[in-house]
Amino acid sequence: MAAQGEREADAALGAVSVPSITVTGALEAYWPLARDKLEGKTEDQVRKFENPRKLAVRMFVDAVGDLELDKVTPDDLLTFRDTLLDKVAESEKFSAGSANKVISNLSSTLRHVIKMKRLPIQLSFGDIKFK
Repeated sequence: MAAQGEREADAALGAVSVPSITVTGALEAYWPLARDKLEGKTEDQVRKFENPRKLAVRMFVDAVGDLELDKVTPDDLLTFRDTLLDKVAESEKFSAGSANKVISNLSSTLRHVIKMKRLPIQLSFGDIKFK
């Protein structure tokens, strides 16, 4: 069996195909991978944990489509940011802080799936947050 580093190197060189997971597929994969985060939580606490992540994925998909994770580009992330900025401008109830929470929830969800499934994918959300 190949070591973790060897698998990552092979994947980076194109010797290993990356499993095709869409953004909505990543959300579905997230729940069993994050079960430790929900241990001992009440039904209401679970709902409060899940709903923001569902919203973030839905907003991303509405903005740029249900892309495969390895196909998400920096341009897609900027398009998503532009969509959130439009929402901030249109609504008094949706602030820059709300937009940053959406970005954080999407980022943490996708990054967790990428990490736990050991996918050789890099997504950079750090520079799209609002001041």
